[in-house]
Amino acid sequence: MTTPLLQLRNITLSAGVKLLCRDLSLTVQGNQSWALLGRNGAGKTTLLHSILRLRDVQSGCVLLHDRPLAKLGRRELSSRIGMLFQEGIDVLPATVMETVLLGRYPHSRRWLTDDTSDLVIARAALADLDLESFADRQLETLSGGERQRLALAMLIAQQPELYLLDEPSNHLDVAFQTRLLGLLQKKLQAQGASMIMATHDINLAARFCDHILLLLNEGRYVAGPRTEVLSEHNLSEAYDCEISSVQEKGKTLYFPA
Repeated sequence: MTTPLLQLRNITLSAGVKLLCRDLSLTVQGNQSWALLGRNGAGKTTLLHSILRLRDVQSGCVLLHDRPLAKLGRRELSSRIGMLFQEGIDVLPATVMETVLLGRYPHSRRWLTDDTSDLVIARAALADLDLESFADRQLETLSGGERQRLALAMLIAQQPELYLLDEPSNHLDVAFQTRLLGLLQKKLQAQGASMIMATHDINLAARFCDHILLLLNEGRYVAGPRTEVLSEHNLSEAYDCEISSVQEKGKTLYFPA
């Protein structure tokens, strides 16, 4: 039997006095795409940060390949889990190429020079995001959308087993949102990797993810295959407003009624 990539066992998370999730248990297998949905303040970012060990859980544990995250060193953890943060990349005194190469740090065997294979992977990641011609540009010269694309290029260069994405469509136009997630789908399939994507966009989640974790109020949640979780009833309860759906060209679209 294949060992799950990620397991959340009876996780309880709070923010101050607010309970975000209670006894949350979830199993992520290899080559799965999960969407994390819920209202503002439901705990989506907090849960992603807990998986990355940036925040402690009140109870329960997180396992990667059946190993508690607490037993993994920071370098090993970074080689296996990568995250695209909601706030993107800080403006640092660095070039685009220097920045994308940071994604290779967990795998690097050299300290003073860049390995040739790392340079090849970094250039390919920039090309994937149409940033190859920006390699020598300083970060401060990039727009918000260009920095978001660079953050994704750095994540792709990292080649983790688990991609954590916190609102990846921030600063991107509609065309680039769909192109970005389509690219990620191909990368996940090629690498046998998995993804957990926190998003406000139900339709993006329905299009690009096969499983859904929907955070409700009072620490409750619904998790499972997309077709089972994305019901009008579940979504209306999660967002505290009536959500309707319609079939269009073989796809289901969701919208506030």
